[in-house]
Amino acid sequence: MTVTLRDVRLEQRRRDDWAVTASGPWASADTLWPHLQELTNIVDAARQVDWSALLPENATVLDLGCGSGWLTGLLSAEERVQRVIAWDGSPHLLEEVLPRMVELTGGDRDKVEQVCGDFLPLVLDDGSVDAIVMSSAFHHADDPHALLAELVRVVVPGGPIVLLNETPWHPLAMLSFAGRHFLATATDLLGRRLVTATGALTEEGALYDPVLGDRAYTLRTWHTIADRARCSLEVRSTGLPSYPAAVRRKHPLEPVLHHFVLRSRVLR
Repeated sequence: MTVTLRDVRLEQRRRDDWAVTASGPWASADTLWPHLQELTNIVDAARQVDWSALLPENATVLDLGCGSGWLTGLLSAEERVQRVIAWDGSPHLLEEVLPRMVELTGGDRDKVEQVCGDFLPLVLDDGSVDAIVMSSAFHHADDPHALLAELVRVVVPGGPIVLLNETPWHPLAMLSFAGRHFLATATDLLGRRLVTATGALTEEGALYDPVLGDRAYTLRTWHTIADRARCSLEVRSTGLPSYPAAVRRKHPLEPVLHHFVLRSRVLR
């Protein structure tokens, strides 16, 4: 008797697609692209990067956690980029949003390969890409150490791992988060829940949005994560908050957007 295997993993992923649940501007590229440019600073921050100084000629770039594909589009427009692997866990974004987004950003769809997958494991050969980019994505990793180890494995030795638009927390902000969770736990144990706290403390920092998996680290922790993977870490402050002043007033301890450029110090 012939056994037929039914693989429902992609169907399950579509039903659990966060971008579909989020809806709103994420529904289409035509609504999302103006939203990102006008109501956030992430695109302006990314435009500060001199890709010609980071990428070799005919580069293959992995855009991991590419989301809607706006960065994929910008990268595919670069002359020295031959191929962009647009990798994300959302079938909706990859199939219905990204192709149009690449057009809107002036990119080249012929250079783009769409892959639906998780961060780990990366089904790519060792040293198979020239560079890796992640915009507002690395901090979603459940295990940052395991993810960075995989990034080091799949990029060419010494190739750049560029983590765009990260927001390292001020130590006082982390202390405030930890204090609130301590008080919430203490009052709960006493039977009088006087303080509530969202998220949780982690080994490295704070899980401040458990729904989307957003995690925060201090700049010192970012250096620790890089050191553990035996990577150098170049920190570039964009000077831009996540949102324009007209959209949201910046809190005194709120970090500005940072770009991190990591390179392995170990030659394989």
